[in-house]
Amino acid sequence: MPAPQTAGSFLKRFTLGHIRQLDKALRAVHLRAFQLLGITSGKNVTLDFDSTYIRSFSSRRQGADPTWIKRYALHPLLCFVAELGTCLHAKLRRGKAAPSRDIKPFVAECLRRVPEGAEVRARFDSGFFSSELFSYLEEKSVTYLCGAPLTSRLTSIIRQTPAACWSPCLDKDEGEVAEFGYVIGNDKRNKFRRYIVKRIPVNVGEQLEIESGGYHHWVLVTNDHVTDAATLESEHRHKAQVESGVRELKENFGLNVLRKHGFMANWAWLVIVATSLNLTRWSQLLGSLDQDRDLRAKRLRYRYLNVPAVLVRSGRRLVLKLQRDYPMLGAFVAALTRLQSLPSPSADNFRRLAEEPPGGARLVGIAECGHG
Repeated sequence: MPAPQTAGSFLKRFTLGHIRQLDKALRAVHLRAFQLLGITSGKNVTLDFDSTYIRSFSSRRQGADPTWIKRYALHPLLCFVAELGTCLHAKLRRGKAAPSRDIKPFVAECLRRVPEGAEVRARFDSGFFSSELFSYLEEKSVTYLCGAPLTSRLTSIIRQTPAACWSPCLDKDEGEVAEFGYVIGNDKRNKFRRYIVKRIPVNVGEQLEIESGGYHHWVLVTNDHVTDAATLESEHRHKAQVESGVRELKENFGLNVLRKHGFMANWAWLVIVATSLNLTRWSQLLGSLDQDRDLRAKRLRYRYLNVPAVLVRSGRRLVLKLQRDYPMLGAFVAALTRLQSLPSPSADNFRRLAEEPPGGARLVGIAECGHG
C-alpha cells in the first residue's frame, strides 16, 4: 500500500473524466461478475438504493456542508445488489443535497450495469418517494417498492380501511397489512398506484395520537400487482440489509470519513472503496468461502489474508509457502484453485488486460512448510 501522502497525491489528479473512465471500466467488470455468478437474462436482480452522510473534518472540503448530524459532511448515493452484497454504483454529492436529488439519472446508470434481460426489482425508502421516479421505472419495466411518507390524507384513508381487509404479517409475530389504491396529489399522469400499509398496536404506556387510532403505521407503494400484500411488506422490510453494506464500507474499508480537500479526489476514493468491497465479495462468492455465513471483511482478512506465509521465486514461478498447522489451509487452497480455474473473458479488452506481461511471473503452486 502507498503512503498516505502518495495516495493523496494520486487522488488529487482525478478529474470528472477520469472518474467516468473508471466507472466505465467497473461497469464491464460488474457485467463480467454477473456472468460468472450465473446472473444472466431472465434472472432476478434486486437493487437497494440508499444515501448516507460521510463526515468531513473541515468546512474547507469542497462540497462539505453543515447537516442535521451537526457536522460537516458529504451525502453520496449508493446502490447495492441484495443477492450478492456488492455495491453496484456510488455517486458523491454535496452534503446539503436532498436524499432524492439526482436519483433518476443515478437509477439509469445502475440499470446499465445490470445484465440485459434481467428481471430488476428496485427498493427505496421514503426519502426517494417521487411520482417522476415511479413513472420512469414503469417505463423501464422495473418493479419497485418504495416507502411512502405518512401524510394526514393517507392516515385518514388507513383509518377507513375495513377490519376484514387486514391480514397478519408474513414473518412477524405482531402486525397486520392491508392495501388500497391512491393517486399522488401532484401526479400529472393522475395514475392510481398500489399502496401497502402495515400497522402495529401502540404499546402500553406509549403516547396515543388521535390520527393514528392507537396504531403505528408504515406505508409503501409498488407497481407489483401479482404478489400478495404480506409478501411485499416482508420484501420491502428486508431492504434494511443495505445498512449492513453501508456499515461495512464505513467500518472495514475506510469510508467513515472523507479527508481530501478536492471533491473529485473524495469521489475517486468513494469509488475505490466500493470496488474494494466488491472484490472481497466476489472472491468469497466465486471461491466458495464460508457460504453458510456472512463473511465480513475483518473476518476475511483474519482467516485468509493476514496469515503467515513466504512467497519464493523458483524457475520463473512463484510458490506460496504456508504453515502446515494453518487451520484454514484446505479452504484456502480450494478457494484459490476455484478462482484460478475461472474461464477467461471473451471481450478483446478483457483478454488484453488478462494476458500475462512479457517476463512476468504468476502464482502457480502452494507448498507447506513447518516454519511459515
